[in-house]
Amino acid sequence: MAMLGPGPSLAIFVDSSAAVSPGDYAVIRDRVLPKLIACTAGLQRAVLAFHGPDRVDTQESGLVQQLLGEKKALLDSLTRCEEELRIYQARCEQDARSYKTRMSQCEEELRNSEWLIDTMTSLIPADISDFSLARLLGTGTSAAAFEVQFHRNSSSPPSGGNSNGTTMMVMKVVFNWENIPRQTMLRQKYMAECVILSSIPHHPNVVHPLGAIVLPRLPPNFVEAIPKEKNVFRELSLNRSLAFLMPSCGIPLSHFLSSLDPIHLTTVTVDILSQALKAIHHIESHMIVHKDIKQDNLLVDPETRKLTVIDFGEAQRCLNSNLDSMISTTAQPWANPGTIPPELSTLLRNLTRTNTVSMFSYSKTNTVSMFSYSKCDSFALALAFYDALLPEHSKFIGTQQNADMSQFTTDALLSSFPLPAILSATTPRSSTLHTVLVGMMHPDKSKRFNSEGALSQLTQSLFS
Repeated sequence: MAMLGPGPSLAIFVDSSAAVSPGDYAVIRDRVLPKLIACTAGLQRAVLAFHGPDRVDTQESGLVQQLLGEKKALLDSLTRCEEELRIYQARCEQDARSYKTRMSQCEEELRNSEWLIDTMTSLIPADISDFSLARLLGTGTSAAAFEVQFHRNSSSPPSGGNSNGTTMMVMKVVFNWENIPRQTMLRQKYMAECVILSSIPHHPNVVHPLGAIVLPRLPPNFVEAIPKEKNVFRELSLNRSLAFLMPSCGIPLSHFLSSLDPIHLTTVTVDILSQALKAIHHIESHMIVHKDIKQDNLLVDPETRKLTVIDFGEAQRCLNSNLDSMISTTAQPWANPGTIPPELSTLLRNLTRTNTVSMFSYSKTNTVSMFSYSKCDSFALALAFYDALLPEHSKFIGTQQNADMSQFTTDALLSSFPLPAILSATTPRSSTLHTVLVGMMHPDKSKRFNSEGALSQLTQSLFS
């Protein structure tokens, strides 16, 4: 009679002495079941051989006992996995129900907050004739941003104005506003930005809306500034639009740092990073995640060297006061694939592999999954600063748009991209700046610096 080989060890499937995360139970169950079936089939063959007409020696009798033990271990493992999976799924369903209730309340509040537009339009009693175009800053999917000059014969110009009533502003024009249904994510996105920024205390390093004006139609010189390839905007500009007004905050981070004298680069970078960390700590203390921290959203005034975090279009407020247990309510869980933290990238790619969601269109599905957003803005902030300090011909973030950030390591970053000169210096401030940036980019979230910890180290460096 042919000898039966020993069955596979259970250790390659489940280590009973190790803790298994709830998200792994379904995977373990799917791996254990086929082996259980194979083991049962082998056991049946062994039993038939044992009771058959042929003589069975002691070794084959021992094999039957081994297979029986293997089957019992597999059944115990399967039972444990399915029980833990049931508990985990029940907890997720309960969290999802409570979160959907809170989200419905939030959406109702958002829909009812259309009054904010009336309030904001009364903050600056002006019309489009009170603004002159300086330049086009950029275009999005349904909006365009312009730098404008507000000039009005008024003794009290808006914040930042000078004595003759003239000040620079950023005008974000949302085209075809009245024809965007109130329930759509697009309208709620722009409303959410204003609601979030208007609901938290003012902070010097966080942009704050100045007001809004209704535009019956966009003036011709504004339309001409829009690129011809954005012809749809030119057509929509003929309809009624809404313009949100923000203060003009300066130039992007990389442009500012590249303009500095190398002698002062380290000291100024430490100061600018400290301001950015204060802004991140402020919004996190009010349970807000920005989700789109990048160089273009970190503006610095070249004269005052004041940094301002702008563009809260992707930002989200945590409704359950726990940044480690949030469900994304914006168009995507993270705005920029080049700065997504490794833990979010890993989760999204796992969901993608199971055909649950696509990488950056999570909210288009009805799937509910928790995201842990604590320390995520700090991670993106460190990448933005590191990238801004790299030479113009060697940028990290631009190469990561289609890369797998779940495999990100600081060692790979430091070895693949030249270390900025100021970070390789031996001065205490350079050493501290290097330590803080690397600590904020740590791929292991449990070892990563949060905004408060990084700020504490930088503050000590500033006064050393």
